[in-house]
Amino acid sequence: MVGGLGEFQTLIDLKKSFVRSSPLPIVSFNTLNHFGPTGAKDHLHYQEQGYPSLLITDTAKFRKQGEKKSVVEALDYKKMGLLVKGLYHVVMDNYSEFVDPIHMAER
Repeated sequence: MVGGLGEFQTLIDLKKSFVRSSPLPIVSFNTLNHFGPTGAKDHLHYQEQGYPSLLITDTAKFRKQGEKKSVVEALDYKKMGLLVKGLYHVVMDNYSEFVDPIHMAER
């Protein structure tokens, strides 16, 4: 998780929610919005319009490239499920007032 310099407490709260609900390891840090590999991301457009945003990444630029596995073979579905569970709790613990329970029940 990457947050802006003025979002220390927010990032701490979000990370706590994730850690309580998922065993996946997580690293977080705060940085300048346009710094290095965290700079050219979609979340910045929301920040520029005044919306709070957070970058969640798998550090794709730093992974090994050129492996011969297909996408399906390369995906770890158990870890993906743990990620979704952790992110669900981040949203529900911190932003539940923005979740529409009627539409959630329809899904």
